[in-house]
Amino acid sequence: MKYMLVLWLLLAAAPRLLAQNAQLDFDLVNKTGYDIEGVYLAPSASTDWGDDVLEGTVLKNNATLHLEFHPKATAKLWDLSVGWVGYSTEEDVVWEKLDLTRIERLTLHYDPKTNKTWAKVE
Repeated sequence: MKYMLVLWLLLAAAPRLLAQNAQLDFDLVNKTGYDIEGVYLAPSASTDWGDDVLEGTVLKNNATLHLEFHPKATAKLWDLSVGWVGYSTEEDVVWEKLDLTRIERLTLHYDPKTNKTWAKVE
């Protein structure tokens, strides 16, 4: 009986333990024409980028990555750094102070004629 009670308590708490911070979750879409090998997100107030969210994989051109945040993530403004396959870190592009509570989809674009990279917010 004691084990059944413990199992019931664990099952009852599971949805709350597994829930993410849906207010910050968003899709990152690569429409740059190049593959991406590094994606870093950090609260704008932080000086540390933390770990690459791609974890050694590549975000191919025309691919979408769904990003889910830990329930304890509370920052409203976030910085995003993107690195390209075959390019040095000096060519990484950084977007600062992204209000992820207002972003559902962030589509990255690149124009080779102007050498400009930008993000469309939806």
